[in-house]
Amino acid sequence: MEHDIKTLTSRLATPGQDIDCVRLDIANLMTKGLSEIRNTLGYWEKAHYRLAIQNLRKNMWLLNRESTTYLGACLLCIENAHIPVHYRSRTFLTKDIQIDALSWQDLMTRINNARKEAGSQG
Repeated sequence: MEHDIKTLTSRLATPGQDIDCVRLDIANLMTKGLSEIRNTLGYWEKAHYRLAIQNLRKNMWLLNRESTTYLGACLLCIENAHIPVHYRSRTFLTKDIQIDALSWQDLMTRINNARKEAGSQG
């Protein structure tokens, strides 16, 4: 996961990248990452993946389609979702019942919807 995030971060910093393709690759990375933690999905992971999906969707609807700020934030959220438990802040996240209620399938559906939107914009 860490290698994939670094590769995508590098692509964002490289001029001339096909941002539509990067968006799809980020959605694919989210699918891969969520699949890896399916059986251990907790509040921390749900919160960070929810933010990652929101950042991806915000990027898709910007007037400046080449902006990468939200995509960088998206990658950071994915990275944070995979921080080992013993390194996580115990006070960083406040409980939100909407996040708590999210299931693995809910997050996958949101990623797939974002992927479809990204593919239709290219």
